[in-house]
Amino acid sequence: MRGFGWLVGLTFACVVIAACSGSGGAKSADERLVAPVVLRATDFPGPWSQGRAVLDTKSSADAQFSRCLGIPNEDADETAFIGSPVLSQGGTHIFSSTYAYRSEAVVLSDVRGLNRSQLTRCLSDLFTGEGLTNVNLAREPLPTTAGSLTGVHVTGYADPPASSDRPQAVIDFVVLTKGRIETSIFAVTTEPRASFQGLMYRATAAIAERLDQAAG
Repeated sequence: MRGFGWLVGLTFACVVIAACSGSGGAKSADERLVAPVVLRATDFPGPWSQGRAVLDTKSSADAQFSRCLGIPNEDADETAFIGSPVLSQGGTHIFSSTYAYRSEAVVLSDVRGLNRSQLTRCLSDLFTGEGLTNVNLAREPLPTTAGSLTGVHVTGYADPPASSDRPQAVIDFVVLTKGRIETSIFAVTTEPRASFQGLMYRATAAIAERLDQAAG
């Protein structure tokens, strides 16, 4: 299960040190398939600044998350990756990570893990391991803009460590899959919740259309 290290790291940066950005990296040979399946600033109303693209990192947080869910680590089965820039508007930040795998079976294994009852506990453990407090996560229905795609939706919030004066962070993430492609959309904000409404709905609509076309 990949990409969750970025979610934890971005949330920690936004909540604790108010610095949210990605960094660039080399592209894999198979990215022609997944290259279009990224979030873009034009997917959302208003001006959005673009940080560097999310990297395809081998994070210990990802390995921990897979172990907690009881599913294999699929690093060796990955054939392509594309990360969007970290898009920012005030205290709100969102990005996507898309992976292609050797077979649909790898993606189905991830889906089974994400549908297990311990999902929110496993995610909470990642956040508390970084020093965040009062982590509260819950499953939600997929946004209707996901259409017929398979996936999972989790929302919640986390407080900074007691030593920080940063505000509470609201967290929202969606995973969408089709065939042997899997896309994660991560969003976090320290702005009033009203400013967050509709963001994931729009993000899911954009990614669902691109994923549906890429997977055929």
